[in-house]
Amino acid sequence: MLNPAQEIRARFGNVRRARGCWLYTEKNVRLLDLFLDAGAAVLGRRAGRAKLALKNALDRGLCGGMPVRLEQNLSRAACALTGTGKSAVWFPSQACAGNFCAEHGLHTAEWRPWLFAGDTWPSGAACGTEHPPVTVLSAPFPWGGAPDFSGVVAVFPETAGILLPESSAPPCLLAAITRALVELRRALPLFRDEDFAALLPANRDFPWERKGAWLFLRGGEIPQDRYQSFFCRCLDRGFLISPDPAIPSVLPLPCTVSPQERKSLRSALSGLPDW
Repeated sequence: MLNPAQEIRARFGNVRRARGCWLYTEKNVRLLDLFLDAGAAVLGRRAGRAKLALKNALDRGLCGGMPVRLEQNLSRAACALTGTGKSAVWFPSQACAGNFCAEHGLHTAEWRPWLFAGDTWPSGAACGTEHPPVTVLSAPFPWGGAPDFSGVVAVFPETAGILLPESSAPPCLLAAITRALVELRRALPLFRDEDFAALLPANRDFPWERKGAWLFLRGGEIPQDRYQSFFCRCLDRGFLISPDPAIPSVLPLPCTVSPQERKSLRSALSGLPDW
């Protein structure tokens, strides 16, 4: 996978600040972020009160490997968000969650916000069991680096006979992720499919197929060198798209852009290079 940080720095210098779906660089270039840390920043950068929850936990000294109620709070928030499961656990990566489930004969299904009726998302491979799938969602709080950022939360529909692992995340990060999960649940009913469609300019053929807020690249499996060229051409025109053809790009939430910025967004998207 391409390293977007290196590509941005080589062209525009470092990012000085970020707001909503925009990145502002040292060379006074504003980039439209359609990657949003693989959706970890889907709520928008500097949005919500998750960072305040992080600060409050640090102010209380919750930064070590101590038993805290935050694990139970995260479990309740994740189960309420997905509407499935009895318990949820944070894992540092998708691979860690998948390995744990495979060891216990469970299969997984990936969950993403703002997929609407008829939209589908590739799910994990089944392990040949009759158990309902474990729902895995990316933690909606950008924190670490690619590819796992803030890790994932696995929501288990049943835990009979399974000893779930204790979270290895620092309590302050659990507090931030829990708050972000609560805010994501509140935001879900606020936006409809047509709200995301309205962000795209009309009468324009795009290289992506839009599913709700998510942009899947058309054309099936894409050679890496061809996609790298497309990524760089998009970045040269001010668009940060997903650096991996297997990971969809994402539209910003309508609430994170002002009416004037929506015009700029539609105008900017009209300048996307052809695939």
